[in-house]
Amino acid sequence: MRLTVTCAIAIAATTSQAQPIALLDVEAANPGSPVLKLIIIPTGDEPIRDARIRFLSDGDPVRRPGLVHATVPAPRQGQDVRIVSFGPVAPPTRSVQVEAQIGGAPWQALGTLTVGDDGPRLDRACSPTPGEQPILTVAACEMLGSRRLIVRAGFFNCGATFESDLWAFLHFEPNATGEEHATLAPLGLHAIGKATDSATWAADEVTVLTFGPYTVPDEAELPIYLRAGLYDYHGDGARVPLVGVGDATRVLLGRIVERDGVIAFERSPLPEEGE
Repeated sequence: MRLTVTCAIAIAATTSQAQPIALLDVEAANPGSPVLKLIIIPTGDEPIRDARIRFLSDGDPVRRPGLVHATVPAPRQGQDVRIVSFGPVAPPTRSVQVEAQIGGAPWQALGTLTVGDDGPRLDRACSPTPGEQPILTVAACEMLGSRRLIVRAGFFNCGATFESDLWAFLHFEPNATGEEHATLAPLGLHAIGKATDSATWAADEVTVLTFGPYTVPDEAELPIYLRAGLYDYHGDGARVPLVGVGDATRVLLGRIVERDGVIAFERSPLPEEGE
């Protein structure tokens, strides 16, 4: 399934300091005052402690609401993805440009926010850094019963182009690190591949692939970790670098856990053990 992205990803031009990747999402707290959520993926070793957003009209910053500040939470369990909420905010006009500044990095354009009678809409800006055209990977799970589920993996494209159609893969892992997905195959949790139409992907789209359904056996040891990626099925089989939690070519989507006897999915970034 292909959807038009209703969020924004921005990669700023190369600077002396690595520029974090910013993904902006919008929630309609009420029709005129949306909540903006900034998902930050650091690209360097510089610590990130604060972030702010501003609104512009015709390229000039507006005075109200002006700058909106927020503290960036520290990474948990070594993960690099942070989520910061702003608002509710009340844009001064029906349509404004949104920019973000993360730590001491330069301002980067995230998109245009339009607030209408039917709620807020965010049209993304996409300016990939030369040589860095990431695919951001996220996932959701739909529970079909107490131990049965479907996994949906979304691949957000930010300017990448491919000459052929890649295949996506999903791995079930017994541990948060390492590659041992074959150990869970006897339980019916096999590694699986699925074709994409990546040769036609545009910069303003996200492709969602559905895997499953799967049944988590009673004898399975939890948690079970889910990883996904893309690889060149028709060529040399090489995996494609991705943006997300985990290593460069197998993104950690989340984990399957059990709460009060019921199977649940925790999306990355994962909480600390015991939370």
